[in-house]
Amino acid sequence: MKENLKLSIIVPVYNSEQYLRKCLDSILNQTLSDFELILVNDGSKDASGDICDEYNSRDSRVKVIHSKNQGHGGARNLALDIARGEYIGWVDSDDWIEADMFITLYNAANKYNADITECAYIEHDGNSVKITVNSDGIVSGNQEIALVEFFSSRMSPGLWNKLYKREIIGDTRFPAGRIHVDFYFNVLIVMKSLTYVRIPVAKYHYIVRDSNITNSYSHQKLREAIYLYEYTNNLASANFVKPFAKELLKKDAINRFMVRYRQVVSNMQLNKQNIYNYYIRKELGFSLFYFIITSKLPLKTKVSNFLLILNQRRLQRVLHKCIGKKAVS
Repeated sequence: MKENLKLSIIVPVYNSEQYLRKCLDSILNQTLSDFELILVNDGSKDASGDICDEYNSRDSRVKVIHSKNQGHGGARNLALDIARGEYIGWVDSDDWIEADMFITLYNAANKYNADITECAYIEHDGNSVKITVNSDGIVSGNQEIALVEFFSSRMSPGLWNKLYKREIIGDTRFPAGRIHVDFYFNVLIVMKSLTYVRIPVAKYHYIVRDSNITNSYSHQKLREAIYLYEYTNNLASANFVKPFAKELLKKDAINRFMVRYRQVVSNMQLNKQNIYNYYIRKELGFSLFYFIITSKLPLKTKVSNFLLILNQRRLQRVLHKCIGKKAVS
């Protein structure tokens, strides 16, 4: 295989036999053919590993790494350590992409000399299909633009609809043992001096699965939300983070925590909620209450947040029932 590749495409694979062939075929049929495809079989217990080996034997562009289960973050780290492309692209093993996705992203990256290039995506959820386009035209700019887009969620937190210049990634890697590894990776990337571009064409097909981890509510999700708050807040104190980014990080830390806290507590029986509430009041204290009061959230949502923090779930449910769940979500 040639040494100077335009692109390395990374696919972590875990128990994906039902969807994997469609995913891999959509990658190998790209109109941009100068790439390596790195498949990391992350300890799959089904036939996914055999399918990876089959594609490796059929196409010299395919590399396969078999490893014990480490999660998507660990699998991606293994691939990053050997990736040789000028740019890095990502696809999840149960999704698929349009044939011109990577040539479209590659051309845009070269035109704007972008370190991160993003396209829109198509979300498939059961029988419904939704195209997510976060702007009418092309959005491009420096790190400050990227930060505003990222923290406003107009830049999606996922990796899979983006192309990254390998130089901007450098030694940045995914954390071990975390759930939302895409966010941890991207928040470190946007702290760097970079150029960002987003094009309003949908090229990635994101499939929502019933077993998707983001649809479950548990103590683990709440602990993860606490960890994410502490991580983001600590990052805001780092010397290399610019003042403009520090303020965005602090606001985002509380906002993401409250969104997840409200999701978890509103949707499950949490027998130890008082422990979490004690932590929240003790550790977040004034910052959290100040955020709720000064935020642009609807008044009903603010009241709902206060009731949850004060462990008044019965009153919170009455609020939902009386004025409608949509009003406080």
